[in-house]
Amino acid sequence: MSITPKFCPWCGSQLTPTARFCGDCGHRIEVPAAPAPLAPAPEAPPPSYAQPVAMQPPAFPAAAGEAVMGILPILQRRKGLFGAESFAVVLTNHRLIFALVTNQMLQDAAAEAKQQARQQGKGFLSQWGAVMSSGFRFAQRYLQMQPNAILAEHGENFYFLHDQVQQVRLKDSDPDEPNDRDQVEFHTTGGKHRFIITYGSLKDIREALKPLYGKRIR
Repeated sequence: MSITPKFCPWCGSQLTPTARFCGDCGHRIEVPAAPAPLAPAPEAPPPSYAQPVAMQPPAFPAAAGEAVMGILPILQRRKGLFGAESFAVVLTNHRLIFALVTNQMLQDAAAEAKQQARQQGKGFLSQWGAVMSSGFRFAQRYLQMQPNAILAEHGENFYFLHDQVQQVRLKDSDPDEPNDRDQVEFHTTGGKHRFIITYGSLKDIREALKPLYGKRIR
């Protein structure tokens, strides 16, 4: 039987017995599994003379000196007619990595944030505030991860090299349209990619991207 640590190893916050993410810093809580019972060693298989399977090269070779510079939490894009998917955009000095944040991840982070706020004796409004900011705090975990580890976390994660980004367009929401939201659109060599800004503001996005793209931002 596995036992969840009582305190977050990253920030020291108290955790609930079933915590999967820290409600304060957003880091995933690695739960050590109980050691499996020893089993008798299997008999050695007969020698095989099949050709070895070639290892697949990494999606992007580790660049010398690549480092995470910041996070854009969280951008959302349409998926199908009525669906949507959310991404934390990780800024490195070589590329933009789009890390998929699933609904389950967000629900777990929100539940942990609410539970920790409740254990700390906070009232309803403070608990609600913790839930509302849980997605932002969850995305901060990527600041402590290596770029290739972020890319490998989910099969739908992807990236753009900075040289592939031709232009970044920022679009204000229409005040006369209640459902309209601020947007950011990346024009790349492979096409246009439009996202809704769900955390932060256009100013925040511009300031974060300006060191990387300068005059390419419109």
